[in-house]
Amino acid sequence: MTKTMLGTPEEEPKRRTGRRIRKRSNGEGSIWLRKDGRYGYAAFVQTTAGTVKRVQGSARTQEDARKKLTELLRQADEGIPVSSENWTVADFLNPG
Repeated sequence: MTKTMLGTPEEEPKRRTGRRIRKRSNGEGSIWLRKDGRYGYAAFVQTTAGTVKRVQGSARTQEDARKKLTELLRQADEGIPVSSENWTVADFLNPG
């Protein structure tokens, strides 16, 4: 069996010039660029009711969004739950 070479030995292998974006693993949350130029982030975290809820937010820069997402996931890892329901001012001021 003979070996075939695709190029001369002196040739450097061709490399991609574009930057490769790393895909986030399951449970790491998401960061994306919104139409208004801000960055959105989201992650699934535990709630006070014991269920899982998708929490979203936004930031001016990608770095700020990453920091906020990291803080949200850190709190979730420490067992600090998020509120299971959204409150209005009227509900907060008039309980019951």
